[in-house]
Amino acid sequence: MDGSVEGSIVCEHGVSVGRTGEVDGEIVAHHVVISGHMKGRVECERLEIVSTGQVFAEVVSREFMVEPGAQFVGENRRKGDEPPKALTHQETDADPEIDMDIIDGTLETDMPAKPNP
Repeated sequence: MDGSVEGSIVCEHGVSVGRTGEVDGEIVAHHVVISGHMKGRVECERLEIVSTGQVFAEVVSREFMVEPGAQFVGENRRKGDEPPKALTHQETDADPEIDMDIIDGTLETDMPAKPNP
């Protein structure tokens, strides 16, 4: 494809964005080759960004190839992998709250001292 597209391109097979091609939106296809400019989101089995290609996008693919000279700025996730879960903090009764003060460079707490074995 040479020319400009703003919106979505959905194809069961392959999509090729030529050197003069510009896509601002989303590409969903089996195999995507970028020689021109892509901004947005790409979802595919295999993405190839050739040396003249510029991709500024979120990419979800099984295979991802970037030739020397190509530009990729964005996020790449492997297709089929779930995004990482956010870390959460859970309070428990097992951890007592500890008051700490630093007095004259010495750390003092209200936690009982453990006996030395």
